[in-house]
Amino acid sequence: MQGHTSLYIGNDVRFSGNLSIVSGRFNDRPTLRIGDRTFIGHNVSITCNEEVVIEDDVLIAGNCKISDYDGHPASPENRLARGLPGAGEIRPVRICKGAWIGFGAFIFKGVTVGEGAIVGANSAVTHDVPAYSLAVGSPARIVKRVGPDESSSVKKAVRAAA
Repeated sequence: MQGHTSLYIGNDVRFSGNLSIVSGRFNDRPTLRIGDRTFIGHNVSITCNEEVVIEDDVLIAGNCKISDYDGHPASPENRLARGLPGAGEIRPVRICKGAWIGFGAFIFKGVTVGEGAIVGANSAVTHDVPAYSLAVGSPARIVKRVGPDESSSVKKAVRAAA
């Protein structure tokens, strides 16, 4: 861990190897929240300068990158002057309950990956992924729905438990 990110880790979280967490000095309290029963694979890198939330039951495969910031200011003048990022250049990331992020995927700033969604291997996610959908490619595009249908036993069990 490099920087001053506040880290909150839920119960039964598993880490498969190297995890890199990095923050800059752009905000006073950047926050990384990792929910219960989450799995984070080997060689995952998380850049957290404002907020990254990984909810319960998320699976993140190895070599993934999650970042709420692009790494340098967009303005050429700011980059040359080694200045701070402008407004909107740091935006929170949320990976919702039960999502699965495939090997080598990159989740960019401002993205929400919806509940139960799947991001395919080596995908670059620049826009929100709706719940229970599959996003693949670079840039990632939604290719199909992956959620349980209304008649499935999983859906019935979830409704019965509620």
